[in-house]
Amino acid sequence: MEKRFAFFLGCTIPASQFHVEAAARKSFEKLGVELIDMEGATCCSDPEISRQFDENLWIHIAARNISIAEKLNANIMTICNGCFDTLNKVNESLKNDKELKDKVNRDLQTIGREFKGTVEVLHAIEVLHDEIGLDTISKAVVKPLKNLRVALQPGCRLYRDEEKRLVEKFEALVKALGAQIIEYPLIRLCCGVPALYVDPEFSLMERTKRKLESIQSVNVDCVVTFCPACYDRLEKGQLDLRSRNINFNIPILNYFELLALALGIDPDDFGMYLHRIPADNVVEKIEEEA
Repeated sequence: MEKRFAFFLGCTIPASQFHVEAAARKSFEKLGVELIDMEGATCCSDPEISRQFDENLWIHIAARNISIAEKLNANIMTICNGCFDTLNKVNESLKNDKELKDKVNRDLQTIGREFKGTVEVLHAIEVLHDEIGLDTISKAVVKPLKNLRVALQPGCRLYRDEEKRLVEKFEALVKALGAQIIEYPLIRLCCGVPALYVDPEFSLMERTKRKLESIQSVNVDCVVTFCPACYDRLEKGQLDLRSRNINFNIPILNYFELLALALGIDPDDFGMYLHRIPADNVVEKIEEEA
């Protein structure tokens, strides 16, 4: 039976990382997963800015988004770490706090919505690792990435949810494609996004630059992440640093791009050419292996 999920994209990926969305859609199609678009979905809402500005608003926006998936009778799958953090936390809070749930529903009723608590929120890592399975993914690989040296960027949110073992599962998913994971000293250092909102200079020089230096020291072909914020910061940060004559040339890839390549999907078909730091070396290395 085909697996089906309400597909929550968030805002960053459909706004500026079109190739990630395309790679995800094409990969899930190859793996026999039905993605149901959540018509009317908005920002999750953002776990940093929105929550700090107004936690009540943060909860209501998330509850409204979850109610869309409930109407579709499908569990939510999100491919963004921040969206997962928000939607999962709000979903669990409302399920376990009847008073809060009733308060939120009184407000949602004014727009014809209701939070029922009938769906789960899953990170794409959980869907790939737990629902589809490593064996299925490995068997679907037509271009193993055995010569590819990658550095992981799990991002801070994956480390916060140790119970779900998301970092461990992320590593297993990369290995299922045949790639070599290369360890580097500052893997747990933040990419710099949270600090960017209050101190851009500190974010660039004390977080992004230090992170890139650590990655560069182990000579990898690319960085792989699930987090669109980490992706943006580590890629755009390299361009910002170049204006100061500090040069890095490290391709930053979303996991779904690696997955699509390993499944034999043409990089032009999902827009890999949209990278600001070209990843031609990654494609060439995979083609050589094949």
